[in-house]
Amino acid sequence: MKPADDQLYEVYLLRLWRHSTDAPWRVTLESAESGSQQHFATIEALAQFLETNTNQSKNQAK
Repeated sequence: MKPADDQLYEVYLLRLWRHSTDAPWRVTLESAESGSQQHFATIEALAQFLETNTNQSKNQAK
């Protein structure tokens, strides 16, 4: 579990790309803290991950 001060924010490097102008965006999200990467096939999947991750952080802080 992170110290309480570390639960106040998350830092990520976000990469977006697509193979052509009519292709969907692809996403890689890299944690600045651990260097771990998450890959997403859609922006919606990224949004769901962020929603889940920030809600989990809120619940752990309680």
